[in-house]
Amino acid sequence: MKEKTIKLINDYLNLPLGAQNVSCPYYNNKKKGSRIGLRVLIGKGLPQEIIDEAKIFAIKQKINLQNLTNDELKKFLVENNLGIDCSGLVYHLLNAEFGNLKLFYPQAKNIFRKIIIKMRPVENTSVLILHNEKNSIEINLNEIQTGNFIISLNGGSQKNYNHIIFIEKVVKENNVVKQIDYIHSFKWPEDGLYNHGVRRGKIEITDINKNILEQNWIEKDKTGENNWTLTYLKTAEKVKIKKLK
Repeated sequence: MKEKTIKLINDYLNLPLGAQNVSCPYYNNKKKGSRIGLRVLIGKGLPQEIIDEAKIFAIKQKINLQNLTNDELKKFLVENNLGIDCSGLVYHLLNAEFGNLKLFYPQAKNIFRKIIIKMRPVENTSVLILHNEKNSIEINLNEIQTGNFIISLNGGSQKNYNHIIFIEKVVKENNVVKQIDYIHSFKWPEDGLYNHGVRRGKIEITDINKNILEQNWIEKDKTGENNWTLTYLKTAEKVKIKKLK
């Protein structure tokens, strides 16, 4: 993985705000219902943009970020709608890793839309855009590499949520995948209002011939049915391992 990508991951995990660092919260764009405005305010910002905007909010609200605890900083970010959604995180990581990321956008049906998307690509990127067959192709479990991603479609109780997970590291033994380290922006029910956001997990491959959902997923020290990421993915209509074209 490129140093630029490693730094970007570290920045999302450790936003330097106040006297200590705090992980970037999860931003649910589906619930907020917005795709316009500054990208930092719609879950699509880079770490420095999130930091800069947080400082502006703090000045307006006459809050000294240096006096806030880690929990208070996270609450401050969430209550000011500052965070990153899953596709925004993966877009920026892919762009850092591969450079000059150019995606196909099916909604660009006229010159006006094409100009908007060219100027605001990340704001117009969703899980479905990254899933589009003109942007990515499906691969099998043993082909997985750093920079690939896992996509789930139509998950959750209402079958109306999509999610994407970035593959950070792959460990192999004798050319067989043994462990996958990933990062994503997500929210578990137990996270409550403020404890969600960008975080890591890993998948221990117990049988390379089985589906990725049949492997041992570990996140927040939780496995099996206690691992909400795995539980959520199992509700999806489709779960695919993909790579950029």
